[in-house]
Amino acid sequence: MPTALILGATSDIGYAIAKKFAAEHYDIQLAARNIEGLKSFQTDLQIRFNVSCSLHAFDALQFNTHQAFYTGLPVRPLVVVYVIGYMKDNEMVSNDWNQTLQTISTNYTGAVSILNIVAADFAKQKSGTIVGVSS
Repeated sequence: MPTALILGATSDIGYAIAKKFAAEHYDIQLAARNIEGLKSFQTDLQIRFNVSCSLHAFDALQFNTHQAFYTGLPVRPLVVVYVIGYMKDNEMVSNDWNQTLQTISTNYTGAVSILNIVAADFAKQKSGTIVGVSS
């Protein structure tokens, strides 16, 4: 069975995308910083769609862990969806360098870090799909 990895699985869009892939008979890998909050959703996907669903701790800002995270997945996904985003009030972000850096690191650098690893693996396999959604 094909597998979809959802990075940012605790977001509303992460939930919706996971349900859509599960309905299409994909096994699901849910990844987020707080996987405790995903346990009931994991159970729901498994029962409702009769698919395998696993939980994986992932922090987009911990760049040095991304390679180990990806190679440590029990099954390589066929599809990887990045829906991690950080968005605060634009004026606040413009006037606060720490908020600007948080926004850039989450929405761009974190995505590039993990998705470069995924892209290299998909290129070796000559298959795979990456979907990136950003704020």
